[in-house]
Amino acid sequence: MQKTKNVGVWIRVSTEDQARGESPEHHEQRARMYAQVKGWEVIEVYHLEAVSGKSVIEHPAHYL
Repeated sequence: MQKTKNVGVWIRVSTEDQARGESPEHHEQRARMYAQVKGWEVIEVYHLEAVSGKSVIEHPAHYL
């Protein structure tokens, strides 16, 4: 019996994405659907909308 994989989802939307109508909620929905297809369970969602792409690697959630 295969154990369910627990995953976290990082939500970060650039201004360019938002200009195209892609909201953080839309990105989260897509990530959750992808996880569902893979049989994964989303246990944490990290909202990094206000975090620069250059500083994401240094965000504390990166080391979990």
